[in-house]
Amino acid sequence: MPFSIKSIRLRLDGFCRIYSVWLIAIFYSMPSWADFSLSIQQLRSKPLIVKGFSLTSRELSSDSMHLTAAFDELTLPELNFKTSQFSIDCAALLFAEQQSCQHADIKGISAQQQPYHARLNWLSKPGAFDINVNTLKPKGTTLGLTLTQQQVHWQFKLHIQQLNATLLNQLIPTILEASSGKLTGVCQAQGDAKGLSTWSTQLQATNFSVQTRDGSYAIEKLTSELNFSAQRKQTNWNWQHHARLQQGAVYANPWFFEVGKHPIRLTASGYWSDTTHQLLLSNSHYRHGTALSARASASLSLAPTWQVESLKLSLRSLDLSNFSNLYITPQLAETLDSLHLTGRVNASLTVKHNQLNHINAALNNVNFYIPKQDVEITGIYGHLAWDLSQKQLSSLRWQRIVLKHFPLDAASLKLVSVNRHIELTDAVQIPSLGGYIAVNRLHLNTDATQPTLAFSAELQQLKLNELASAFQWAPLSGTINGHIPNVYYHEDAITLDGDIAIDAFDGHIAISNLKAGHLFGNLPTVNADIAITQLDLNQLTQHFQFGSISGRLSGHIRELVLENWQPVSFFAWLGTPEHDDSEHKISQKAINSIAQIGGGATDRISRSILNVFDTFSYERLGMGCYLHNGVCQLMGVEANGHGYTLIKGGGLPRVDVIGYNPRVDWTVLLNRLSRISSTSDVRIE
Repeated sequence: MPFSIKSIRLRLDGFCRIYSVWLIAIFYSMPSWADFSLSIQQLRSKPLIVKGFSLTSRELSSDSMHLTAAFDELTLPELNFKTSQFSIDCAALLFAEQQSCQHADIKGISAQQQPYHARLNWLSKPGAFDINVNTLKPKGTTLGLTLTQQQVHWQFKLHIQQLNATLLNQLIPTILEASSGKLTGVCQAQGDAKGLSTWSTQLQATNFSVQTRDGSYAIEKLTSELNFSAQRKQTNWNWQHHARLQQGAVYANPWFFEVGKHPIRLTASGYWSDTTHQLLLSNSHYRHGTALSARASASLSLAPTWQVESLKLSLRSLDLSNFSNLYITPQLAETLDSLHLTGRVNASLTVKHNQLNHINAALNNVNFYIPKQDVEITGIYGHLAWDLSQKQLSSLRWQRIVLKHFPLDAASLKLVSVNRHIELTDAVQIPSLGGYIAVNRLHLNTDATQPTLAFSAELQQLKLNELASAFQWAPLSGTINGHIPNVYYHEDAITLDGDIAIDAFDGHIAISNLKAGHLFGNLPTVNADIAITQLDLNQLTQHFQFGSISGRLSGHIRELVLENWQPVSFFAWLGTPEHDDSEHKISQKAINSIAQIGGGATDRISRSILNVFDTFSYERLGMGCYLHNGVCQLMGVEANGHGYTLIKGGGLPRVDVIGYNPRVDWTVLLNRLSRISSTSDVRIE
């Protein structure tokens, strides 16, 4: 008995009601003896559109029939779902006391023009039904689906075998974009009239790559196992989680890390409250080989605002080298050339109401090395403690520190901390360069967005020969004594409150207006003024190939600017001080050296005299330089015709050195100084 209907519009809640109510009503209205066929050109309801629907049946017996339902196209616009050439063929549909169909064939073509098929088992009786789709295969994937209901209780189970990750793009097109990988696993759920009661997922991912549309979060080639389960008890959920990450990389802007050689294991359990919107983490353990082991318990409130009510976290690393390679170096790749970190550390912290409350850490033979910044700290041991409201004592010792070639030998510190302040309890003497640096004050304030560090110190008996050796300078003699007033470090900049006073070469050096920035960046800068008073030239020159000079030297370097530790601009003058009554003697070699620096010459008589005498008297000497745009504007103790006097002779025999080129490229001047320091063969022509 054929029927044909052009179009039907229905107001139904969903797909299941169309097939379970409307079609079954048709079955029961048919005579048991009749063959039946129905065609509908278009079927519409709010959530779906069906085109080219057909339903045919052939009687097999008084309580069974062969039934086939098909349509040309089905669309769910709200879910962006579409399939075509769909059919369900049930060879033996029973409809006596209960309705059932064994081994119905399902076929269709997806929106991506990929064919799929499945086998369906269906059993329905008053108060119960059982649906089993066990061989659905879209695009190389095998899916199995079971849905069972007994009175108010229901159960759902989904099997996934080798699900192509790109299929997820059709399910969540506006959130994630999967590019490769396979998923295999089982999802199960049970419930009753009150809703979902249990839920469990076991999932395995192989070479899985997915990212958010904006690229801020991504997983690349991840191979992992995930197990999650939850059980409802009234308005609360108890949950358990276990994951094992074997390989792959994770990016969460700006954080990035790779799993590496050792798998990551994560276990956790807790509960969730539907009424208070509180998440309790009762036991969590994260382990990544010897690099990191972490345990945590926490209470989080997610409404009305997100808040960490309490958190206890303990961390342990048995291999800081591995930890650094996995968690630190990838984050600093753009700022640090390389970082070497070794040793062991144990740490714990607590957080209350989104605020860090307590820190405790133990360091065991930690070694820290940044080659590009010339920073090295070895043999660090100690205990560090900090609390928001109570005073905590800490101790720290090291074997050696090297900062930009400047060494600090073994020493120990005792610190006290409370709230946002950490300071030195007692002055400490740090051995360095054969003497020591006495740190009188050290105070760290973390109230601001960037921490502020303040300190003051004394320099006692630092040997210049050891300083020269550390910086690979020519040998020096003497010692340095000095005072460093309050120095402040804030927002990667150092400022000086007062002058740094240094006694060296039997004279005095004062550094003022010191400011340094970006010391650990790619382009450190330094600004300063330097005043030099009554240095002993004999001590200063006796170890150089420059030649020997006796007398005193005073001067200044004003508005000094260094970039990447190289001079960019300054105004400098160094020369014989006024009213200097010390002996003024200069060697032949020193005269030659000064003449070469200034690009000048001696007169003809002086040249002949230089070949006879080794030392000469002088009245005054001096040289000035104004460096700007890579050019040094030179000057001497006085003008002399078209040149300037660098050395004004005194007594007999008399030698004057005159410079005739007032503008010298800075690199040329440095090359002249380099030649003087590397050879004794200096000629004047």
